[in-house]
Amino acid sequence: MLNTIFNKAIGWGYIEVNPCAKATKPKRTKTRRINYYTEEQIKLLLSVIPNLHIKHQLHIKIAMFCGLRLAEIAGLRFH
Repeated sequence: MLNTIFNKAIGWGYIEVNPCAKATKPKRTKTRRINYYTEEQIKLLLSVIPNLHIKHQLHIKIAMFCGLRLAEIAGLRFH
């Protein structure tokens, strides 16, 4: 992201050289372990949801039934 920002600053004439140009990305270990709720865990969660604030109920239901991640749910806007 910084690389993109600095490239934009070069394009706008604010700087002449991108300080990120020679930076290397760190190695990242990939862990593709996906956790799923069991049927019992889903039943327990659904039994507890009515005690929560309506906003949190909606977040949990969207996560469970649509498979969205927290950042994706937080980005939703309702008009």
